[in-house]
Amino acid sequence: MSTSTASSTEPSVAENTAIEGLSHQSNHSGFQAKHRQIIRTYELERVIPFFPPGATVLEVGAGAGWQARLLAERGFTVQAIDIPSSNYNALREWDVMPYDGVTIPCRDNSVDVVFSSNVLEHVPHIEAFQRELQRVLRPGGVSIHVMPTATWRTATTLSFFLKRALQVTGFAKKGSNSSGSHGGSSSARRSVAQKIRGAIFAPLHGVRGNLITETYFFSSTFWTSLFRRTGWTVQKVLPNGLFYSGNRVCGAALSIEARENLAKLFGSSCKIYILTKKKS
Repeated sequence: MSTSTASSTEPSVAENTAIEGLSHQSNHSGFQAKHRQIIRTYELERVIPFFPPGATVLEVGAGAGWQARLLAERGFTVQAIDIPSSNYNALREWDVMPYDGVTIPCRDNSVDVVFSSNVLEHVPHIEAFQRELQRVLRPGGVSIHVMPTATWRTATTLSFFLKRALQVTGFAKKGSNSSGSHGGSSSARRSVAQKIRGAIFAPLHGVRGNLITETYFFSSTFWTSLFRRTGWTVQKVLPNGLFYSGNRVCGAALSIEARENLAKLFGSSCKIYILTKKKS
């Protein structure tokens, strides 16, 4: 459980933009919550071997905190943070500290592992954020990030149009969640033009590029270059071993085994980045 307190400083206008990017964190999968947790638990099992035994772990963009809880149950000392406007505030399973989206409320060199799951693609101030992660990470510590791939982006775009086709033909219900849905209250305030665009154009997921170029911004080429440029040594880049999209086309109908087989054929929907700080 966290021992730090959140900063009481009100964020500036520029910082509010950064906070907005962090608020979506891991909501992209579009599956029912239970099935999404099965996938996220599978991914967590893939990264835990890279956590030093008994490590102090900081989870960034922790959402409801259930991954933090699972890590604590494995014997890790866990600190979890997310912004106050997180979509998961009402679903909390763990003590998730609020923070301003810019300054992590932890001391310098205070954690052994920085961990995030489907978060960094939503952070607009990504280079400055890397410096903040490095500030709190101890020398010899490890930074581990699970992030969607170009495969996920392509599958999500294609499944969006498949989903719309099924809705038009009456084989699927309209109004179900998709990768671009982050809460119902904003949907009610959208203009007619926005609703039409939302119905016929696949939404972006992250904060960089457009529907075409976002595929590049989800690629390992982009992320490994960014990590190296911002002071990290990329130790490993591993596939998560599962195939899925951001739309609920098959959902729980496909087993984990089936998704493993699809990943061998089409590629994994997430990659795991294992990083250490470059020595000065």
